[in-house]
Amino acid sequence: MAQPAWPEQLAHHFHRQEERNLVKDHSEKVFPCDGTDPQLVKQFLRELELVPLDCRLQVFERVARGSLLREYLRWRQENQGIPLDQRWGPLRTYILAAFVSQDTDGAMKKELFKCKRGNTESIVSYNRRFRDLASEAYPPGIDAQGMLLPRNRDQVETLVKTYAAGLRERRLAAKIVTPDWPQTLEEAMTRTAATERHSKSLQRLGYG
Repeated sequence: MAQPAWPEQLAHHFHRQEERNLVKDHSEKVFPCDGTDPQLVKQFLRELELVPLDCRLQVFERVARGSLLREYLRWRQENQGIPLDQRWGPLRTYILAAFVSQDTDGAMKKELFKCKRGNTESIVSYNRRFRDLASEAYPPGIDAQGMLLPRNRDQVETLVKTYAAGLRERRLAAKIVTPDWPQTLEEAMTRTAATERHSKSLQRLGYG
């Protein structure tokens, strides 16, 4: 078989170098994890979901440590028949089942239900805290291509009600359902955040 022409070899070399640099850059954005702490495993998976799908598994292998890495390598060996671009969803499900117990999920839901807005806390701050806890208690699903799936209607209903209760203010809770029931938690948060921005604008005009 004839060898590729020199320009093609050079182009291939630079392409591989770019791939290696991309994996290295994204690996530096994901905190290493060895699987010993269920919460850190969930954080590890969330950070990986920000990595482009075409290099996500390479970053996983580069950053995982200890038992988490060994479990991944075993899973990879047993699932070679799954196309590369469809492996993330099944892998994520497997890792959650192997390293994150149902007890942990239950504990995070209890923490979410206890989340309340402080007396002097801004809505933006409360939204950030609630969003972080919600992502732990009700993590989004992942399809076979590694894309995030929206929460189902029951989950959204529970999250919106819990969020409204934590606001501790009927006026703000009314904004959540104006003009209608929000379709997502993010929509509910956007409505209350807009109320706070409007209030600050009135204060700037001199209205208390």
